[in-house]
Amino acid sequence: MGKDLKHTTVRLSEDERAGLDKRRKREGGTRSAHIRLAVHRYLNTEPPELSPKVLERLNLLEQALAPLGSNLNQIARRLNQFKADGLNVGDLEDVQGDLLDLFTDMRDEMIEVQDELTEQLRLR
Repeated sequence: MGKDLKHTTVRLSEDERAGLDKRRKREGGTRSAHIRLAVHRYLNTEPPELSPKVLERLNLLEQALAPLGSNLNQIARRLNQFKADGLNVGDLEDVQGDLLDLFTDMRDEMIEVQDELTEQLRLR
């Protein structure tokens, strides 16, 4: 090992390690050499440019998701307070249904954006 190389531990799944070993045996070299090559390629590859449509949708998703975390924390605090005060939380089932609908819509939108990104990257 050269003086300028530093020891780093990398955790891989069984499938990742098997794939690495298969390629290593086919092409020769050590695991370390193949991992260094993958890191080198990653560091020297520019991320793809996204289309304006995808960037706009990602921006809208980000704007929609940002306040959700805050709202969820507020809701959780209030529900916990209702429970602590011994109040009936059954009246909140409508709110729970509305939240579920909102999250379902957000999930569907994120899946659409993911599909668009996948398609855009595949076309490159």
